[in-house]
Amino acid sequence: MSPLRRFLIESKSQWGWLALLILALITAAMFEVSAPVLLGKVVDAIVSGLQTDQDINTIFASIDTIILWLIAIYSGHALFTYFGEYMMASIGSKTVLALRTRMSTHLYSLPIEYFHDHQRGDLLSRLTSDLDTVAETIGRGVPGLVSAIIGIIGATAMMLWISPILGISIIAIIFIGIVCLTWLSKRARRIYLKNQSALGAFNCGIEEIVVGKPLIQTFGLEETTTHQVNILNENLFKSMRNAAFTSQLVEPLVKFLNQITYCLVAIQGGLMVLRGSISIGDIQAFFLYVGQVSDPLSRSSYILTKFQETAAALGRIYEVIDTPSEIDTGKKTLANTSTHPGTIDFEHVDFGYTPSNVFMKDINIHIPGGAMVAIVGPTGAGKSTLVN
Repeated sequence: MSPLRRFLIESKSQWGWLALLILALITAAMFEVSAPVLLGKVVDAIVSGLQTDQDINTIFASIDTIILWLIAIYSGHALFTYFGEYMMASIGSKTVLALRTRMSTHLYSLPIEYFHDHQRGDLLSRLTSDLDTVAETIGRGVPGLVSAIIGIIGATAMMLWISPILGISIIAIIFIGIVCLTWLSKRARRIYLKNQSALGAFNCGIEEIVVGKPLIQTFGLEETTTHQVNILNENLFKSMRNAAFTSQLVEPLVKFLNQITYCLVAIQGGLMVLRGSISIGDIQAFFLYVGQVSDPLSRSSYILTKFQETAAALGRIYEVIDTPSEIDTGKKTLANTSTHPGTIDFEHVDFGYTPSNVFMKDINIHIPGGAMVAIVGPTGAGKSTLVN
């Protein structure tokens, strides 16, 4: 199951609010797609009045009702758009809060070996930047994508209603754009996954410098650690550059398709006006509908790219959540056979984070209570592990 689908299923408690959001955005889109037709009627009324030598007052008297309808339509569109975005912000904050709480709580139940195998900087990156990516996509991406899809469908239907021939030509160009953007979206997912991993590795390097600064200075490791962080920084730069290159391909592609579509409307529409098969007002409406299609197409392509980034982030988050918790086998009372309180005895003790990685074997130690003992050995011998 994909991370996005899993996240949607686990957010069932918000489905009712999501249905209200979609209803609000559909209403806003209906207001938006009805406006160009009325504007086209205004243009036709003005052209007709000029052709029949009507005075300006007569022309305005014939379109005053339409202007009032336009004011009401744009006001309704703004109101329902605000309502939808406000509702989505509430839904997003609640779902991300639940996911953040779930992840942070689960960390307490993970075994020590998990923290031994995973760097702290990477875990911090998952708790902060990955969850921030999810929050941004939910708060802005979901309503933007829903409104874009509804807007494209509504504008396309209105173009086909005004002129099927001209509408089909524009839909063909739009279809080509959707195919190209779908390919870019699939490529972006792999790139953003690498980018999130590189960011986590860089955070680990910075965290080690900050936490281990006294140790680094003591052993003169400044040059070594700087070199390591520079390598991580270079890897992060390359991954961010690849991600930026992929995302920046979207806007030029959409603009190119938009320009082609405008040229098609201007040339083919102009010829149709000369033949008398369409009015100038309808051409005006077509230009507005092309804008209503191209703008949502551009936004939806960017949002789909963000969804791929979010899928990569969710995958990293669920990787932590799906890690099995440490099993609590209960309590065991240790018998105190020593005559002096505080005596520590290790008898044939083995230690390792995993059964296949046991690095301390057959440890035997006797420390009398009250004694002061020094544990001496080279770096990595296991002194801190023994004390822990």
